[in-house]
Amino acid sequence: MDSAVLWSDLEESKAFVSFSEKLEDKYGSDKIGYCGNWLIRDNYNKPFINDAFMRGYLGFVRSKEFEEEEIEKDRCLLNELLEELLAAGRKIIEILTENNQMSNIWDSSLSRDENNKRLTEAGFANYEKSFEVSIRVGKGTYFQVEYGSLKANQKPYFSTSACKFNKNLRDYDSGGQAQKDLLRAGSLAMDFYNKWDKFHTCCLTIEEYEQMKKELASLSFEWNSIPSSSFEDMADFERNHKYR
Repeated sequence: MDSAVLWSDLEESKAFVSFSEKLEDKYGSDKIGYCGNWLIRDNYNKPFINDAFMRGYLGFVRSKEFEEEEIEKDRCLLNELLEELLAAGRKIIEILTENNQMSNIWDSSLSRDENNKRLTEAGFANYEKSFEVSIRVGKGTYFQVEYGSLKANQKPYFSTSACKFNKNLRDYDSGGQAQKDLLRAGSLAMDFYNKWDKFHTCCLTIEEYEQMKKELASLSFEWNSIPSSSFEDMADFERNHKYR
């Protein structure tokens, strides 16, 4: 099974989120919270079981507008869907754990050079493949792509993010995992994001890495990007940037 499995890939997730949204419409967003977005985006996009956290999101606030019996019925139906989702998630985690080569390759007790060698021998892109690039996709708006976070005792991984500066370039209006809000639908950047997002925070195989870099080259050029993701570097680039 692919190591980059999203909660949203599960049919059980679609059923759970769909019913949750119906309840949110019915009771109001201030009456019920659901974890659809949390399931899909957070925790490295992979199935992650935290029953206490998830169940904490399922509490209905008592409302005089609805009978307690009706609320309890909806709560039970939602919990049934949650149980099915958790069971499917646990099954995937078991499969991923059995097939996860990374747990046997990366050893935080070894040096960076030793781990780089182990990664290469296993067919993964190591820290020697590290890069970061910020691509200007609109006025004050940047799409950031990185591989190899350069953090100690941690395997290298692929990630993307997006940000938009405020007018005076002293802060962001928005940033982080804001790709769907900031990237234009149908653009090369959005197409790249949609294809590669399932690998967010994953260590790429050499083949995946080379394909990713090839596709990244179609939207990253000297005139519209810089090899940095720091606030200061992007702000300076924005001040001096002019389309050619």
